[in-house]
Amino acid sequence: MSNKTTYKCWVKVNATDTKTWHTPDLLDFQKFLDRDYPDWRFYNVFVKEQQIASFTKNNRSPAKKVFV
Repeated sequence: MSNKTTYKCWVKVNATDTKTWHTPDLLDFQKFLDRDYPDWRFYNVFVKEQQIASFTKNNRSPAKKVFV
């Protein structure tokens, strides 16, 4: 069994729309958002349906993982 954490990220991609993705790496995920959704505003990070973090375009995750 893998011990690699996958995060569920709920993203406000523009003024009106939201989308959900799963990712193991928050830094790569932020790069993806910058490239494909340049107007993204914020995202919430979940593990097992529990919110563990929230990041904005100006207050980004400093690491690949969230340590809680």
